[in-house]
Amino acid sequence: MSAHHPYVCHCDPGHAWLEVSLNDMIDVGLHPWDFTRWSYYHSSNRTFFLEEDVDMGTFITSYIAKYGEQPKLIEQNYNYDCYVRSLDANPIPRGTEPAFR
Repeated sequence: MSAHHPYVCHCDPGHAWLEVSLNDMIDVGLHPWDFTRWSYYHSSNRTFFLEEDVDMGTFITSYIAKYGEQPKLIEQNYNYDCYVRSLDANPIPRGTEPAFR
């Protein structure tokens, strides 16, 4: 599967998260433990919502390293708290990886 498709960036008045499937994350050489506990996870569709301060940049940097270009981003703006805030935190954040390998 090619990761050359647009990624949705969910933005509310206080923060933003990049929606990335687990498959796309692995495709660029990353795993859940490469991200902080401040990102969120939707278990029913195995999708991560990477927070904007650190984790979004980690994914974009790896994407560029693999594909030689920026991923296409589609901004989804909310005038209220985004539903992402109600999802579970990253289940395997940075610093916990040895227990899951």
